[in-house]
Amino acid sequence: LKDFGNSVGTAFQIIDDLLDLLAKRKDIGKPAGRDLEKGKLTLPVIIMLAKNPSLRPDVRAAVANNDRAALHGLLKSTGSINAAFDVVGNLVDDAVSGVKNVLSNESAVQLCKLAEQLKRSF
Repeated sequence: LKDFGNSVGTAFQIIDDLLDLLAKRKDIGKPAGRDLEKGKLTLPVIIMLAKNPSLRPDVRAAVANNDRAALHGLLKSTGSINAAFDVVGNLVDDAVSGVKNVLSNESAVQLCKLAEQLKRSF
């Protein structure tokens, strides 16, 4: 259950980071773009820069100008958004499989269903 919690918690944080980058305030009920305003480099940006270090000046400019649209365009064009969603899927799959290997009661089934909703967040 500890591994489940760690995996699902990490997946949830990645989804939260993606929502901050991609969603509008009216859709998520809180201000969007806060990570960018704070200069936080979240998983999608880290993935992009790991694959494309030459984009570092473009990312710096987007962060300095608080330009979500520019950053979103970079992330989308490099496949980094999809890569972050893949990480979420893998984390959830690992968490669910770990629970299913040791528990088979209704509570475990419901817990796994709840976790799998993260894969359908968008």
